[in-house]
Amino acid sequence: MPGNNSVPLPVGDPMLRVHVFSPHGTIATALVHLLESMGHRAFVSPKEEADVAVWDLTSLADGYPSPPAMPTLALTQGDDREVARLLRMGYRGYLRAGSDGGVLGRAVAAVARGEVWAERRILTSRWAARPHAVTPREREVLALIVKGMGNRAIARQLGVSEKTVKTHVSSLLAKCGARSRLELVVHSHELLSNGDARAG
Repeated sequence: MPGNNSVPLPVGDPMLRVHVFSPHGTIATALVHLLESMGHRAFVSPKEEADVAVWDLTSLADGYPSPPAMPTLALTQGDDREVARLLRMGYRGYLRAGSDGGVLGRAVAAVARGEVWAERRILTSRWAARPHAVTPREREVLALIVKGMGNRAIARQLGVSEKTVKTHVSSLLAKCGARSRLELVVHSHELLSNGDARAG
């Protein structure tokens, strides 16, 4: 359950527009207050434009809703199988019930940057049984990441939106079980090699 203590926004992290969802109004309100105490702009209305979403799924036991068309962090009490399922559905990360506000702040910022917020063992188990298929567009994005380009520069280079680039980066991170762009660069040869093998 979110607390009421103020958690300042880490230096260098931008203010984000955060859409909050919970089937319980008190939890939604608490999450809004906590995120706003970090310097973000948080709201529950789905009609407002958002950079990232935080969805409380802790009380949903009969099935999870599909995430919205934006990077979404799930709050869950599920076991490893359930959180792996959330990642397969398209959620960009998850937090277990009981995580403190500081962890929430770091997770929201990471997901908004296009990263995946999950335990390494979950990422490894999620992708170990499937090939690391890289799409042609993902290969282009990865090649530019290796050159040291940021999301905005990649978007200009490819003529797409920055949000689209973030989606491709998130997919690449998940496919190699990485949590950062640096790890992605380290695994780039493996990803590109698997892509060549499947194309041949």
